[in-house]
Amino acid sequence: MQFDWVRTFVAVADHQSFSAAASALHCSQPRVSSHIRALEQSLHAQLLDRTQRPVELTDAGVAFLPHARAMLSEVDASRSSVGSVTGLQRGEVRLGSYPSASAGFLPALLTSFAEEYPGIRVHLLELSSLELEDALVEGRVELLLRPCRPPMSAPHVQSKLLWREPLVAVVPAGHPLLDAPRPLPVTALLDYPIIMNGRRLEGRGGSFETHATVQRAARPAHVAYEITQPQTLVSLVCGGHGVGITNLLGLQVSNTEGVRRIELADDRAVREVAMYWLPDRMRSYATRALWDKIAGADVPAGAHPPST
Repeated sequence: MQFDWVRTFVAVADHQSFSAAASALHCSQPRVSSHIRALEQSLHAQLLDRTQRPVELTDAGVAFLPHARAMLSEVDASRSSVGSVTGLQRGEVRLGSYPSASAGFLPALLTSFAEEYPGIRVHLLELSSLELEDALVEGRVELLLRPCRPPMSAPHVQSKLLWREPLVAVVPAGHPLLDAPRPLPVTALLDYPIIMNGRRLEGRGGSFETHATVQRAARPAHVAYEITQPQTLVSLVCGGHGVGITNLLGLQVSNTEGVRRIELADDRAVREVAMYWLPDRMRSYATRALWDKIAGADVPAGAHPPST
């Protein structure tokens, strides 16, 4: 069994496609197929069901995948240990993030990280908050940035709080609420259809921050739309479909032409953002280096460190 065969198998399992795996590995699709065949022959088992689209793991593939990931992690950790001694610090780390942080926090951080660690490659996987938890548990990322609400439910996950940012109201230019006293009570928004990021959840220990903020107002709300992309919320507000409640960073990374921001009169209307990881995937030098970089980074404009 060769290391490249195992790496190729994990890539196909993650991407559920031979062609996508080939692109990720920067090799040809026939080479991917050759590696998979060789691995299956060495294990005397079929690992992938090629008749399905997307490609699916067989029972044998499901059983082998965690061992394959562990093998790759061990090799990466070994290389990192040698690199930390010799000064040749190389490796790869996979980082999960949600749209606001991907656009408003990570670009400058990743630029600085690349300058400090030119031998470490960061793979960025952008997903919604709920999808990110699955990515961490399934081993598709080593680190992730995610709002603290809804709470993570997976066992053994550790976290570090990074920042707090206010939730804000978003209204069309010329809206009557622009003439209301500031900061604006949340109840004033409830006279209009509400557009918010995140959907109402049951059984997850709490919904998104926007829903919790509206619930504290103790008045019925007409929620017109629940969205995941901040630009979608801004566009819907601009189009006259309602008033929005979103996190400040999400608004800052959007094209806000045609809308206005209003501060809310609710000190608990905040989004907390944390970095999450599983302890058994923190052995590689690359992962630890990125963890340190994120943990020590300045918070986004308008946000506050956890201690304030």
